Amino acid sequence: MLRNILIVDDSPVMRRIMIQTLKDCGFNILPIEATNGKDALSKFSLRGVHMVMSDWNMPVMDGLEMVRELRKIDPTNLVPIVMFTTQANQNKVVEALKTGIQDYIVKPYTVEVVKAKLSKYFEGDI
Repeated sequence: MLRNILIVDDSPVMRRIMIQTLKDCGFNILPIEATNGKDALSKFSLRGVHMVMSDWNMPVMDGLEMVRELRKIDPTNLVPIVMFTTQANQNKVVEALKTGIQDYIVKPYTVEVVKAKLSKYFEGDI
């Protein structure tokens, strides 16, 4: 099944790396790119998004604020949100989980780590 994945990062290079990593994992994805949380909110509302993968540190609206806003749109947490970030502090991880993310991956990451963490969301696809 083709999955619409909203990739949110202010760095075009990091978005490309995230997209390529998902493809290297064998996931069948259609990437939707956003440059910050505000951009992501508009794209989330307009398209059938199956998963959101976001950086934390971005201008305009950071990843955590974006998650808070997304959870107002999707209060039952039907769409999984995964944070890809350099924020490795345990308190930050707990804060993000309380906000409504399903998973947390610290940069730099490997294909193996991403596949292990995300395979449950792509069951039957690979």
